[in-house]
Amino acid sequence: MVFSALQRVHGFDLVWTDVERTTVRHGGSAAYVHSLGDLRQALATWQDDCRNYDADPAGYVQRKREAARAAAQRDR
Repeated sequence: MVFSALQRVHGFDLVWTDVERTTVRHGGSAAYVHSLGDLRQALATWQDDCRNYDADPAGYVQRKREAARAAAQRDR
């Protein structure tokens, strides 16, 4: 679950590099791509996932796999 948290927060330091907001980079003093609200939501979602995993680890993994398969089918 810690690894999943790291995957979720990767990119929250992205900043816009141009006025048109078409290019981003990690870090810097420009405007952030993601808002504090986005970060709060990602944290809340991860915390919910942690509670669900703790309640039923095997079921959690199965549900995540099923969701990934369904997403892959939609993308075809």
